[in-house]
Amino acid sequence: MTTTDFNSPVHVQPALLTPAEVSEILQVPTRTLERWRTERRGPRFGRFGRHVRYRRVDVDAYISAACGDGFDLWMAS
Repeated sequence: MTTTDFNSPVHVQPALLTPAEVSEILQVPTRTLERWRTERRGPRFGRFGRHVRYRRVDVDAYISAACGDGFDLWMAS
């Protein structure tokens, strides 16, 4: 399994992410993402045939909504 360093300044973040990439970002198992999709929870996603993809902007919005304003203050300290 390869890991992607999404915080690396050299790495260009893709517009579409795989469930494995989102799993790594959110630090939850891919099975949790599967369950969230069936429960209509978690970040917005799209299907391209059989393939599930997440837009990076939707994952970021999900993180912001889940953490609220306190997350930004915590990260700054």
